[in-house]
Amino acid sequence: MSDGTKGPVPVLGIKSDVFDKPPSRIELRDMRANHKDQWNLYLQAMEQFMDPTKEKEPLSFYQIAGIHGMPYTKWPNYSWNKEKPINDQRGYCTHSSVLFLTWHRPYLALYEQVLYKHVNNIAQSYGTEPAERRDAYIKAAKDFRMPYWDWALQTNEDVTLFPWEVWSSIIPSVIRPGSQGKSTPMSANPLASYQFGSEGQRDQGGAINKFPKVGRTLRWPNDAGNASDESTLQTWLNAWKTGNDRDKFNMSRGKNLTERVFWILTAYTNFGAMCCNLFQGSESGWNNWGSLEDVHNAVHNYVGNGGHMSAVPISSFDPVFWLHHTNIDRLFAIWQALHNDTISDPTFVAPSDRSNGTRVIAGGPKQNADTPLAPFNASEKIGDFWTSAAAKDTKTFGHVYPETRDWVYKTPADIKSQLISLYSYGSLSTMFNKPSIRSNLVSRARLHSLAAQTPLPTPTLESVQTDDDKIPEEIEQKAASVKIPTDRDLKNLVIDNKYLEWLVDIKVEKHANNGDFVVHVFLCDPQDDNPALYIFNHNHVAAFSTLGQDSETGCEKCKVDQAERIEVTGQIPLTLALVERYQAGLVDGLTPEVVEPYLAQNLHWRVVTGNAQLTPRDQINGLLIGVVTCEVTVPTDANALPQYAANVVPRPAATTRKQEDWSGDQPEGRGDGTGYAGGDIPVLT
Repeated sequence: MSDGTKGPVPVLGIKSDVFDKPPSRIELRDMRANHKDQWNLYLQAMEQFMDPTKEKEPLSFYQIAGIHGMPYTKWPNYSWNKEKPINDQRGYCTHSSVLFLTWHRPYLALYEQVLYKHVNNIAQSYGTEPAERRDAYIKAAKDFRMPYWDWALQTNEDVTLFPWEVWSSIIPSVIRPGSQGKSTPMSANPLASYQFGSEGQRDQGGAINKFPKVGRTLRWPNDAGNASDESTLQTWLNAWKTGNDRDKFNMSRGKNLTERVFWILTAYTNFGAMCCNLFQGSESGWNNWGSLEDVHNAVHNYVGNGGHMSAVPISSFDPVFWLHHTNIDRLFAIWQALHNDTISDPTFVAPSDRSNGTRVIAGGPKQNADTPLAPFNASEKIGDFWTSAAAKDTKTFGHVYPETRDWVYKTPADIKSQLISLYSYGSLSTMFNKPSIRSNLVSRARLHSLAAQTPLPTPTLESVQTDDDKIPEEIEQKAASVKIPTDRDLKNLVIDNKYLEWLVDIKVEKHANNGDFVVHVFLCDPQDDNPALYIFNHNHVAAFSTLGQDSETGCEKCKVDQAERIEVTGQIPLTLALVERYQAGLVDGLTPEVVEPYLAQNLHWRVVTGNAQLTPRDQINGLLIGVVTCEVTVPTDANALPQYAANVVPRPAATTRKQEDWSGDQPEGRGDGTGYAGGDIPVLT
């Protein structure tokens, strides 16, 4: 493989002995628990790959991570590379673009093939003594593919949603070559952070090394910027777990991520809508405001929270970025398997006149399935870049995912059945006749019922940081004794085999307020005492983030987007949160006459900017919050997916002020006027 110093690096992925049955990329925790030799090699390979003394080399972790954003140089940055940026633009990445998913596919393949080389070099380094197990490691290395983190996974097993395997406080042990099979602790967890070398410390005036006191990537940085506030991060992200009654306050958030993923994978049939968050114009109405990019943004923000992962230009320097994006590629591959597999509109990249260009990709209608995905070369020929059409099948890069093994799941029906099994918490339509899910809903319902009678205590920063954010024993006892209706069978929500999916649609100028804002959505009291702790509120449903950038960004596409004031959208399902409240007796069904007045009273949204500052919603340019419904037909086959109506229906009554609060004769939106009050969808000009 070319090292990039004298010519292009061909991104070929990993050659498989059998093209049609290549090895699978597997979930991080599955690798750790069930593929221990690969896990052992992976940790050592990451340690070797991330050597900060190699930062000038094109195939170093630092240089490959830098393709995504900063330092905004050509890659590889050598004299043979005569790449000429379009209109002096800088930056390769294709966010808010129809190429968002397909551009990242060869990017991940490049990362994986370099990592694979390190894995195999380490495997070959073991001695021939029986205790060294050299042959076993060589065999494990051959089938190694980089893992993913499935943050939408809901489980009753003892598995935390945010993997402890990537915490800095966890120092893993490995069996190194020459150790005769003895395990020794590593000096640091290579999945927790990247320690910058001399290049990383000075590039972009130190902007990449955002926290110079520690010189490494951080997640949830503390106020001093010298450590990750890992206890808070763990408490928050691990509270996603369902099936664990120890933290009934928070265990719904992961469920909403699962709900969002299931909705996108099953309800969206248009590639462009499924792919990216770019607003497609008022002519598209309220349809398709969600996307994988939208959910992707939320996870970036949840994990980073002011650290590297929440800032696009430097997010790829955090090792968890690669686990996250591999999962996004997996979800993309699952969507492909579920839907039409031909290269045609609407199931693959179609010409888009709304996406702006990047360093070497022209914007406008020229973006299509044949657009070069620079800087990823398909061969050693200069300028022979991958295209979306060529990168359509993951087998081309030598891998599949567990759910896309077409020799196991031979039909779309097989894949649907597997999806339902994996994400059974993701939709009301999959919850019938599942006692464990019913039990979980009842636990949450009791808490909602108690909260309706007696306000629950607001979590404090101290309790969160000490990992003591559990329901006080007396509150837990009260919740357990709360009587809720016993006649609330989930099947009662289905009328003539149909029910309504309720969703919050969000639209906003992507780079408003320099991209520094997050929209939080609640059902019932947001508890505004401390906006920094919104996500710990048991009424918190989900958060929306654009991952926008400020006016000083070095990303030229972002500057063009800022000048054109592009708008992006997001979508947050409310249905399961409403089902919990149905179980509690707080809402009597999912019909409009029941839900609209409930939402008008209890749906709230808040905007947080800067250092957890609560900000007037009308100060965020273009912010629009609407509620829509989609009619869902429940399948008679438990292994089949639900059917969705072609169009959603806006429900302005949920986001419109009471008439007595209008300043004139026209309806006005709630939330400082950001709620949709009917009529045409407002668009920035």
